[in-house]
Amino acid sequence: MIKELRCAPFMQQGYRMSHYPFMLACGLLIITNSCSLGPTYQPPVVETAADWKHTQNNTNPFVYRDFWWEVFNDEQLEALEQQALENNYDLMIALNHVQEAKALMEDARADIYPHLNVNPLYSNMGTLYESYSTFTLNRAHEMLFVLPLNFSYELDLWGKIRSRYEAARYNWEGAIEAYNSLLLTLTTDVATVYYQLRVSDAQIDLLQATLQTRQSAFKINNSRYKANIINYSDVTRAGLEVSNTLSEIKVALRQRAKLENSLATLIGISASEFSFAHSPLEGVPPVIPAGIPSDVLLRRPDIAEAERRMAAENAMVRVTYASFLPSIGLTAGLGSSSPHLKYFLQNKGRLWSYGAHASQVIFDGGRLFAELAMQEARFNEASAAYQQQVLVAFQQVEDALISLEMYKKEYQDVADAVEWAKKTNRIANSRYKLGVTFYLDVVESEREKLIKEIVLNDLMGLRFATTIQLIKAIGGGWSCGGRIDINH
Repeated sequence: MIKELRCAPFMQQGYRMSHYPFMLACGLLIITNSCSLGPTYQPPVVETAADWKHTQNNTNPFVYRDFWWEVFNDEQLEALEQQALENNYDLMIALNHVQEAKALMEDARADIYPHLNVNPLYSNMGTLYESYSTFTLNRAHEMLFVLPLNFSYELDLWGKIRSRYEAARYNWEGAIEAYNSLLLTLTTDVATVYYQLRVSDAQIDLLQATLQTRQSAFKINNSRYKANIINYSDVTRAGLEVSNTLSEIKVALRQRAKLENSLATLIGISASEFSFAHSPLEGVPPVIPAGIPSDVLLRRPDIAEAERRMAAENAMVRVTYASFLPSIGLTAGLGSSSPHLKYFLQNKGRLWSYGAHASQVIFDGGRLFAELAMQEARFNEASAAYQQQVLVAFQQVEDALISLEMYKKEYQDVADAVEWAKKTNRIANSRYKLGVTFYLDVVESEREKLIKEIVLNDLMGLRFATTIQLIKAIGGGWSCGGRIDINH
């Protein structure tokens, strides 16, 4: 129960020390008996399945690292990730947003405590005034020395101030999770572009090898034509394939240059000053265990951010509820005031005061009800956004798992197709050299072999990219991963 306190403001020429225990008791009593209005926040409970629909079979035990990208055992990737963490400007913006949210939280927390301030004043004023009794003009000179120590405190009877502080704290925690989400996006983007670059390098190598083969075939066909062994159409076909390969190489080089520029921006370096050494991709990505669905709710920073936003909106609903009830404040002052310097800070110049004030809305045209309806709508909106984010997270994990499963099987099928295409190409070349078939069969077999090799290379890149997507979908880092911990 909130006990009724009667504190009428008054001022006297002197003061008694017995008033201080009374004021302290009043303050402590009201603080300890304050309450909070409005709905109590309960973290949402989300039903999750026991396991994912699709899982990866992994016979080798998975070794967790401090940072998720270390599972690829790629020193070049680790160096790029470190550069991104140190130099990326979007990450710096997000970090400063966290600091801003923290300052706003500390500003809101300051209202919980009493405020003390000192306002020294020296005034020396001369004025001309007219005496209406004598109808004469007179000049007055007034001096004043004041040194007051003022105390003010708004009683948080209904929890409005604390709820406002809680909302600011939840917003700060949400800003931290937004930073962590951006951090996860940044590091996965760096890894994705890095492996796309290496896939592009592998494709360029394929095209360069094909170009050498076709240039050699063009020279041979041209010599055979001059020797009247073949028709000129075989020469033109060989020349066409050389031109097509040169065009494909230029396209691949242009795409690689754009990827290199994107990587430069991600790691905070000017694209004009950054270059990435030729490094074709080989091998297969590590198999990442997805864990259980409930782990995703704990690890994903975007879900944690949505939950903190919902908690903040709930706190603001409580603030709106408290606005319907009266607000009460305490004031007090202690110091010295004198028109003469010789009495300043002396016993004669002492001053003190204490009192209380209150305010209550009687009629505002329905504004408070409108604000309450608006705040409840915001909370419902945040709640729906949280539920939607959870569904999106589960979908992203399932999409990554099924994609990895299908890409692995497709990669094996295309690898077999590449071997068959190579055999077909060798047979076509042999038959052409024996004069059994036309050069068109050789061209078609080479083209089919190159297409399958490019598809195989693309699938290798997709397996790496989808593995990174899975890591992002399950929440990224195994330990800190460069994140900000809310508890510190």
